[in-house]
Amino acid sequence: MIHLRFLPAFLIASSLCCGVFADTVTLKTGEVIEGKVTSESDTQLTLELKLSGGITDSRTVSKADVLSIAKVQPDELAWAPLKALKPGTTSLPAAFYETATQSLRGFLAQFATSPFAADAQKALAALEEEKTRVDAGEIKIDDRWLTKEEAQRERYQIAASVNFQLMKDQTSRGDLSGALNTFDGIEKQYPGSRIYPEAVDLARRALAAFQPDLVSRIQAIRAAAAERDKAVQNSSAAQKAELKAALDKEHAAEAALFADAQRRNSKWPPFIARSEKSLMATATKVPEEVRRLAAIDVAKIRQSLKAGDESKLALAGDNFFSALGSAKEALSLWPENEFAKRLQEEIKTSQAAAIAAAAEAAEEKKRIAAEEQKRLDAEEKEKAAQAAKEAAAAARTAAAAAAAKPSIAPPPKEKPFLLTATGAASVVGLIGLLGVGIGAYRKLKGRSPESID
Repeated sequence: MIHLRFLPAFLIASSLCCGVFADTVTLKTGEVIEGKVTSESDTQLTLELKLSGGITDSRTVSKADVLSIAKVQPDELAWAPLKALKPGTTSLPAAFYETATQSLRGFLAQFATSPFAADAQKALAALEEEKTRVDAGEIKIDDRWLTKEEAQRERYQIAASVNFQLMKDQTSRGDLSGALNTFDGIEKQYPGSRIYPEAVDLARRALAAFQPDLVSRIQAIRAAAAERDKAVQNSSAAQKAELKAALDKEHAAEAALFADAQRRNSKWPPFIARSEKSLMATATKVPEEVRRLAAIDVAKIRQSLKAGDESKLALAGDNFFSALGSAKEALSLWPENEFAKRLQEEIKTSQAAAIAAAAEAAEEKKRIAAEEQKRLDAEEKEKAAQAAKEAAAAARTAAAAAAAKPSIAPPPKEKPFLLTATGAASVVGLIGLLGVGIGAYRKLKGRSPESID
């Protein structure tokens, strides 16, 4: 099974903790404080505030300065961080499902009759079903499940997709600094991923929204600081000391966040909404990043991806020449294209395998033809031998039949008729008659005509 080490650990934590600080205190000055009321007296409120990166702070306000307090019900407060726990378009590591399902079971055990219980039960069943598939080694990307083998081949693209999903989630929550840091991670670790052009587009939109937001926040912070300075001047020594301690605590938390960002080698400084230092550090980086991203030829990258897809189709049809040509085109358009690089190697391997298979098939065909000829020759030889055997048997049979017949003397050969006594007598008789005839003729010829008359 592929372990998604690339998934930032704070993704799971943020899913479980965001929205916990749900109490809203509105001051008479118009300032709105969102946090969790941890203690309350007749004169003061103490709230726990979430700053960034899991770091919290506390703030105490005078009830005299409070316009209104809105508190949520216990089940609503408990459900707030859990309502986002449901399967998304991309699956997550098994650890996430374990943590999420335990949290949902805990909610159902504590708030069985809550109006959110049905949603919690539905989310629990969906997560348990998805966890079963993840445990088997499958991974879901953009609502498409990949087998364990496919996931292993596509681990680079999967990692990039999961980080891009995180970037989108951060953008939708308004955590633009976090989204830009995630984009920086994509550029460093997965610069040849298929989602890179979409990530560039999203980063451009985030920067476009970030710049005016930073300006307005900085202006608001400066106005609030001016109001605070006035309040400090009119405060008692005890209140001044209290405010100074609160500011010192804020500055210490701010310094810790900056140090943590530096340790993680974050491109963008931590985003602290109440810190002018944080906002200014972010604002100074925005213009340069806008120019850099504008120079990226996203259209060319998409052409490269299209050529890679055409190469894959050609490979599926065993058209290796076309597949290799499209893969080379994809890499010429965008040399970082990881899919095209991998496909190029796959084409070469498949082509070599096809050639070897063709050679093996030719040899097999040749072997089969030789065996067939050998069989035919053997059949002809066997037929000839059988015919000779049958002829010999017939001769033996005829000889045996001839030997079995009785011996009969041939009839005596008759003499010619003239050589027999009868024949000789006949000849003599004929000669005699002939002589008589001739004599008579001569007599008749010797007589004169007159004597005849």
